[in-house]
Amino acid sequence: MLRITLSAGEQAAREQTLKTTAERRLRDRCQAVLMAHRGRNRKAITDDLGVHRTTVKKWLEQYQARGVEGLRVQRALGKPRRIDDLEVVYLWADGLYVKAGLEDTKAALLVMIGALSNGQKVILAVESGQRESKESWGMMLRDLRKRGLKPWRCTIADGHLGLWAALGEQYPTLAEQRCWNHRITNVLDALPKKHQAEARTLLCAMPYAEAQAACEALRAQFTARYHKLAPKAVEWVADDWERLVTFYQFPREHWPHLRTSNVVESPFATVRLRTTAAKRFKKVENATALI
Repeated sequence: MLRITLSAGEQAAREQTLKTTAERRLRDRCQAVLMAHRGRNRKAITDDLGVHRTTVKKWLEQYQARGVEGLRVQRALGKPRRIDDLEVVYLWADGLYVKAGLEDTKAALLVMIGALSNGQKVILAVESGQRESKESWGMMLRDLRKRGLKPWRCTIADGHLGLWAALGEQYPTLAEQRCWNHRITNVLDALPKKHQAEARTLLCAMPYAEAQAACEALRAQFTARYHKLAPKAVEWVADDWERLVTFYQFPREHWPHLRTSNVVESPFATVRLRTTAAKRFKKVENATALI
């Protein structure tokens, strides 16, 4: 077994990489180095990380020879599929948590699905990363651009701060729509249980109003009814309101698809049952492969 001895500074740097990097494979390699430094043998490391013993040996040798640069992933020479010919009109994005990974930081599958001008929906990208990380979402957006994706009209997603930050930096002029389903859930959680059924009826009516003015009238009604009883719920309704009513800018027949991120959630819901049944994968890519 190769002996790895880290200085206090090196150990702190590798631990910081585990917490901050969006590159899953780099996290695995740093984890192996830290485990070797702490005296774990190669079998224990391979069991915990779910990789072959020779792979661990290679990582440790690369670290001894080149330091952290030896751990960085070399990109494969194969070219990803070009998407220059796709006319994407709408893009849905969401981060789906699976029971996978050994790190303290919770990893997710970041998914982007596009609706084409002919009505067809296509999966544009599925990558593992941090759901609230601007870096993770930014890498996906840059990769799609390199593959030829042209700007679309509107992005539909939940309130992932990292995603909105990455979009604002790379595509500041695109329309943005937040998911009503997630918002309604957050609002109801801020209400006393005995009032939730009545409040749900009013909340669910908002995104189905025939016009934005009617939607805002329902919001005013909710505010008047609950501002004293549950001020936090009223704040949740008002938060980022402009992104909740963006869909009114588009053709009426598109509204049912633009109100929520169900386009991502629905097709993956039944598939994720398989990762749940398998309890917990040691590596995120194993769950990704299954999905």
